[in-house]
Amino acid sequence: MAGRRQSKATFGLYTAQNLSIAVHSQRDLGILCIFHNGDAEEVLRGVSESNSDPEMLYREFQWPEGARITYDVKAPKSRWVIISAGGKIMDRDFDRWPLMDGEM
Repeated sequence: MAGRRQSKATFGLYTAQNLSIAVHSQRDLGILCIFHNGDAEEVLRGVSESNSDPEMLYREFQWPEGARITYDVKAPKSRWVIISAGGKIMDRDFDRWPLMDGEM
């Protein structure tokens, strides 16, 4: 990574070329958010203000000016952790998901 900025409340920020990567890191929870072509300070401010309660991050993440993602970090290994994104309920039974098809 090219550089790291000081953290604001719950998030730190790394930058490299045209990427800003907001990071929330606790012993039992980690969240990475990748932003393209944004002002690093604006990204950090937006993510920190939208997710200012560290306890809520165990259940949901709010994209600045965007969708909310809800999840269950204690989901069984047979279930996808994401419950909903942008209000849309996700199919968490990933054993039923279609397999990749075609040449790699």
